[in-house]
Amino acid sequence: MNRNVEYLSLEGPFSLGLTVLMVLLLIGLFAWSLWRERYVLGVKLTSLFFALRMVVLATVVWMLLAPTSVQITTQTTPKQVTLAIDASQSMSLVDLPGRADQARWQLASREAESSRALEAVDAAVAATGQASLELDEAVIALRSHRSESDVHRILQRVGDSLAMTTTQLDVLSEEPLPEDLRSRVLKERTAISSGQFSGFEELLVAIRKGRTPKEQSWRESLTDLQFELVQRHAQLQHLAAAVSEQASAEATADVIGPQSRYQYAMACLRQVRERLLAQVDETVDIQFAMFDDTVSPLRSEQIDRTVEADSRSESRINGTSTNLTLALEELMRTPAERASAAMFLLSDVAHNHPGTDPPGDVVQRTHSMPIYVVPIGNTNRVRDLAVQNVSAPKVAMRNDDVVIEVTLEGYELAGEKCLVELLQEGTSLDFREIALESDFVSRIVRFERQLSEIGNQTFQIAVTPLEAEATEENNYSEFDVNVTRNDLKVLLADEMPRWEYRYLTQLFRRDAKIECDELLFHPRVIATGRRAETQSLPTTAEQWDQYDVVILGDLAPEHFPASAQQSLQEYAVQRGGTVIIIAGQNAMPDQYRRQPLVDWLPVTEGPARPPSELDLAFQLTREGEDHAALMIGESTQQTKLAWEFVNQFAPLHDLSSWCIPKPSAHTLIAAVQRGHEQPTDTVSDVFLAWQPFGRGRIVYLAGPETYRLRFLRGDQLHYRFWGQLMRWAIASEMTVGSEFIRIATEKSRYTPEETVYATVKLQDAEGRPVLSEEMSLQLTSRTLERTVPLRPVDGIPGEYQAEILPLPTGVYQIEPQGPEIEPLLAMGETESRSSFTVLANRPLELADTRSNRGLATQLAEVSHGLVIPPTAIGTILQLLDLEPIVTEQTQRVPLWQRWSYLWLIVCCLGVEWSCRKWFGLS
Repeated sequence: MNRNVEYLSLEGPFSLGLTVLMVLLLIGLFAWSLWRERYVLGVKLTSLFFALRMVVLATVVWMLLAPTSVQITTQTTPKQVTLAIDASQSMSLVDLPGRADQARWQLASREAESSRALEAVDAAVAATGQASLELDEAVIALRSHRSESDVHRILQRVGDSLAMTTTQLDVLSEEPLPEDLRSRVLKERTAISSGQFSGFEELLVAIRKGRTPKEQSWRESLTDLQFELVQRHAQLQHLAAAVSEQASAEATADVIGPQSRYQYAMACLRQVRERLLAQVDETVDIQFAMFDDTVSPLRSEQIDRTVEADSRSESRINGTSTNLTLALEELMRTPAERASAAMFLLSDVAHNHPGTDPPGDVVQRTHSMPIYVVPIGNTNRVRDLAVQNVSAPKVAMRNDDVVIEVTLEGYELAGEKCLVELLQEGTSLDFREIALESDFVSRIVRFERQLSEIGNQTFQIAVTPLEAEATEENNYSEFDVNVTRNDLKVLLADEMPRWEYRYLTQLFRRDAKIECDELLFHPRVIATGRRAETQSLPTTAEQWDQYDVVILGDLAPEHFPASAQQSLQEYAVQRGGTVIIIAGQNAMPDQYRRQPLVDWLPVTEGPARPPSELDLAFQLTREGEDHAALMIGESTQQTKLAWEFVNQFAPLHDLSSWCIPKPSAHTLIAAVQRGHEQPTDTVSDVFLAWQPFGRGRIVYLAGPETYRLRFLRGDQLHYRFWGQLMRWAIASEMTVGSEFIRIATEKSRYTPEETVYATVKLQDAEGRPVLSEEMSLQLTSRTLERTVPLRPVDGIPGEYQAEILPLPTGVYQIEPQGPEIEPLLAMGETESRSSFTVLANRPLELADTRSNRGLATQLAEVSHGLVIPPTAIGTILQLLDLEPIVTEQTQRVPLWQRWSYLWLIVCCLGVEWSCRKWFGLS
């Protein structure tokens, strides 16, 4: 609110009376001098000269008086108090009796005279906490040399808070309490009015009388009072816990039916609005808001409607999660015309948006107001048994021994047993009976299977539900294993027998599942298998297609000409081959700068490293941490430990300058300076990366360094690294269908919001791609039947893709249709159809329904607020400094500082002087 006052002020060097006297004297002087010359000048000139002199005199007097237009603008900025209520899905939960502080919420949401003791002790705790906050502010003000009036004003607020504490302890002492509690109340009442507190009261008396003690010791005594306040606050909190136990039985017995967290909070909000905010001055701006993953204003009629109709509170909460970061960013953004006093946050504080900044960082960055968190909900886990994680290899060869590890977590299940089953298509393959020894148990259950069928296989982990579990939705999990064939044809070619080449040849010779053709050019040509006849690299796509994986080392351009490169490109792009390139010091890829090969690589060239910077180590990127190619342990946890072991004991000594990732690259392993790990999502130098290349892929290693893994734990890590890399390299995504028709989706399970992309590959009996312009995909489920067009994929003959918009929950089958499909079906022995599942969203909001008191405390401490019970909201509102901020701005506009006044004086005097000269007068 603005108020303007405008008036005229005379700011000259002389007073108004003195100026009038001077004016009269000057008028008399001018009149006397002209009267003497009246016979010489004549009547006309005498009158003219008198008028000119009066004009000059009036102008001079105006300037001497210095009239100034003064405008005073008084701006009153009201303080803003925000009350925000959590409306996320977890607030719809009904907590077990006695586990979520229901006594206080019942007291805060309606009249409950029987619990006045609990209300009084909560008010005392809140007042003591507020006094501690205000005292901290006073000490900071003293150290920063703020004005004495500011310090005195803050100290008076400390005194008001301590007076509130004393008053509430007096009320509590009059309540019917057990003798032990009464003695504790009296002890705290005595402590709060003696010692440091009595000295502080004397200081307040002096301040209220308008004088400050001359001794400087009172400043140091404030620090001692800080420690004493912290102790009293802690003791009062213990006392409040004891009083709460006594009041809990009475309050719980008075409940009419169970209520959700949201209903409790809304009822509390209505009581705050009706009973407490009516006492607040009208200049205070009270704002109500609700938040979940968004923020919206809350109107008074919404509060009344929710409290009056319980069912509507349930309908308001509709599958939303809690985004405290967004809520705090929005709620702490106060308009310029408002000044923030405080924010009250009624929530279970269950922030579950991990992709956002931590809520505490937002508060620390903004720091615009204190936050008083009013937590609601049970702080402990409820009785539940959950499948937390399933660890299994994503890719395996036929007849591999696959290890499946299931992590279980159980709460309040001591002395019980559960049955964990491994299933496939509803058939139980194996089971384990697990004993749960304690109230909190975390167990790892291990299954081992040998997979004999090629293709994408889906398994399920199911835990038999126990009695009275909180939810059975987390007793089930699915996972896929892509089983490839167990015969692998590899071409390994290099210029010289580097260590990398030597160890790979030995590795492949020992593995019965791998048929490896070797090609070495120096010091003499060595060629085995299909390369023995030509003693050279393949020159056509058909020759390259004899291999599943091609590994190329430090080959010279004369042994790998452009024609061989172009045919290798056709092999990868059109036939889905995998090419692994291992950089070297002599030729690869430095000598291929103007040849086709460099265009395929997932990296570009960077500056050469000096030898002093080649003390490097492996570091898995975020994508590499969970990648099938890097699973060098039997489980995810063992893989993580194994790579930590490699990073510690297997440094990198050779890294090609071609190590800068392209935007299209998928980086799995970065090269970093030893002891200077980088964030896993930022990569500057690449050691292992890959990128799609048509239907195939290009894998790039920036140095011949993986042989060093052979020196760790025998050759176990080296064997597993290359074994998993080769399994991933040949893992066909098109695992469903016949030899001539292959069908695949990106995943086997989708959420209702995801778009499904289905791919179909067609080839005839001779392996040539089948081309068609009239292809479609038949989509069917129990409740849905739809036809989706299949469109050719650019640059990949025989491959078609369909885009299926988000679908409702269910199991769907897809089957290609078209004139070219029937002949291909007749040649195949299996049906050419695939299936996928759209799963109902499992709300992250309900994965952990505990009230996060730790985060609530962090938000309060960072913002210089408190964690308070709902019964103390009124106490804090009474103690807050809610006086509006009044600012006064004065604008002065001098009315006499103008050049026109000087010109007027000069002109008048000039006219008189000219007339005298014209008429020859003195």
